Order: sequence, then C-alpha cells, then structure tokens
Amino acid sequence: MFNATQSNGTLHLDNLKCLRAAYLYNTCSLCAQICPANALANNQRFVLDTQKCIDCNACVGVYPTEAIATKSFDTHSPLPVHRQLLINSLKKQIESIPTQRVQRAFSFTQNKTIAFERCDNCGDCVQFCPTHTLHYSDDHTKILFVNTQCIACGICDDICKPKAFGAKEELDVVSMAFGRFETLIEHHFEICSKCKVSFPHKNKKTVCNRCRDFVKQNASLFVMARDM
Repeated sequence: MFNATQSNGTLHLDNLKCLRAAYLYNTCSLCAQICPANALANNQRFVLDTQKCIDCNACVGVYPTEAIATKSFDTHSPLPVHRQLLINSLKKQIESIPTQRVQRAFSFTQNKTIAFERCDNCGDCVQFCPTHTLHYSDDHTKILFVNTQCIACGICDDICKPKAFGAKEELDVVSMAFGRFETLIEHHFEICSKCKVSFPHKNKKTVCNRCRDFVKQNASLFVMARDM
C-alpha cells in the first residue's frame, strides 16, 4: 500500500508535494542524486529508507517543492528554503549588483516565453504548474509569470500540446528579488460564428479551433444528398 507521508523522526517526506505527484511523467530526482547514503529509493514515487538515512539534510536543500522537510529548519514559506535564502540575499545586495540581467542559463529557475501563434489558451500550463509561477490575469486574457517561484521543473514544457513554451537564458535579479510579474502572452477574444462561444482570436479567424476540427473530422456529415 502506498504511503503518502513518511518520517524518521527528523525528516518528513510528503509524496503529495513531490513533482511526480503533480505530473505523472516528471523525472525530477534531485533528492536521490544528492543523497550520500542512497536513502531515497526511486520507484515512480520516492521512498525514504529510514535505516540508511544519516540525517544530513542535503535533500532538504535541493528539493524544489519542499516535499522533504526537517523539524530543525522551518521558514513557514511557500517557497523552497534555498530559494527564500537566495531572495533574501539578493535584496540585501541589490544596490551593489552591477547589472540587473544575468545572461546565462540556471539549473534552478528559468525565464519562460510563449509563442503567440502556437498557444491555444487551453490553460493546462497554469493548471499543472506546481508552484503557481504561471497564472491567469483576472479576465483570463493574459498568462502571467513570476520567476521568483519558477523551479525549472519542466512540467509546462511537457504538458503543452502545441509546444508553445520556450526559455530565455537570462535572469533578471531585481524581478526575482521582488517577485515582479511578467506578461508572457495576451489573447484577444472573439465570438465563434458557429458555436457562439468566445475563443482566442488569431489571423482574423471567425471560427474556433474546436468547431473547425469537428467539421474537418466529420466532413461526411455535411455532404448534401444531391452531392452523393
């Protein structure tokens, strides 16, 4: 029987917070890779071997969603411990940083882009983002992004059917320190001439993709008797 939570008295593993619980095909294994005692068995869900664990707490430092916690260090923050420490350090040093944008790729976060022509505004990326880095504006016309919370898990890339996501190899340290939002994409909505439901409007189309695909897949239903 699968146990969602495990504890050895010091460490506490909550598999429901693990990225693999958020998305079945996620392959994150940072905790297992850094563990010097091989105490985290990788079998679709991670299992803590309490006999092997040496309480070094290395896994706590790398875990992107704090699925592993320790009683000796609790920040009461929705962000991973190491991310909160980085943000606090950036705020203290922000005036002495020579440039706001660092032009390089980072393993712990990403700046995202969304290709307008590919995005169909399905909302899967927003729904499956485990840290709520991606979210809609109040009117659902924009997808907003804050790199403070991005943990580079790759779920948005994997879940996006039209493959609209890309990444910029840069980090705006000021935006990260103060959690500033960025608009990745903005859609304009029109009413579909067929189903009368609003849809993200592109290239002056008057019919939504759902109606267009239905007509294409069921073309035989629309053939007149005289044409048969």
